Amino acid sequence: MDNARTFLTRGAIAGAAGGLAAALFQWLVTERPIRWALRIEEAASTSTEEPMFSRSTQVVGGMLAAVLFGLFLGVVYGVVAASQWHRLPGDGPFGRASRLATAAFVALTFVPFLKYPGNPPAVGDPDTVNERTLAYGTLLVASVIFVLLAWYLWDHLTRTGIVGARRFALTGLAYSAVLGVSFLVWPANPDPIEVPAKLIWRFRVDSLGQSALMWTVMAVVFGLLCERSARAAAPREVACRPEAVSS
Repeated sequence: MDNARTFLTRGAIAGAAGGLAAALFQWLVTERPIRWALRIEEAASTSTEEPMFSRSTQVVGGMLAAVLFGLFLGVVYGVVAASQWHRLPGDGPFGRASRLATAAFVALTFVPFLKYPGNPPAVGDPDTVNERTLAYGTLLVASVIFVLLAWYLWDHLTRTGIVGARRFALTGLAYSAVLGVSFLVWPANPDPIEVPAKLIWRFRVDSLGQSALMWTVMAVVFGLLCERSARAAAPREVACRPEAVSS
């Protein structure tokens, strides 16, 4: 029987693996539009001061931050999995792990991205950073609540016998309605975008892909660890059954 510590350990391992994958993606893919944006920013700047850290140091620091962030998310993922494991939908450990990771990706990344997609360094007014942070942070909290409510609605419909297409439609419509209202209520990004559209969308797609890769790797590693534990425990459970002992 897996305990909370086991789930926590698996979450840490899976999170570190996902963070490492995100760090490599950042270095190989996301760094290109970032350097493009930095060149635009430097061309428009009137400051003659040299940056405190070189770009190479910043890249290494960013990769390390990605690994640590993945580790943190993995620990939280493990805690949630330990507390809700037997209530999670899905066929087997891998199905449960993937569904939990999908819900986390939607709540923590995809929904906030739809309203406030990331922008490269050349975009963003320092005077509006508090306003933007508050809007993004409150939407992030609301997004987590919306996903939890959709999850509980799905579970309630299942317990009342509403399954299949009806369950999917009711949950999807309720979630979409709440999400649509929230997008109307939350303020728009106040900063104008004055850099090439190709740069903006390349950075945004790369950023979303980086996060999706991290959650995918995390789910796969966590699910495989859970499946290996389940396979190892199966012979012991059979051996402990009364009919197996009596025979």
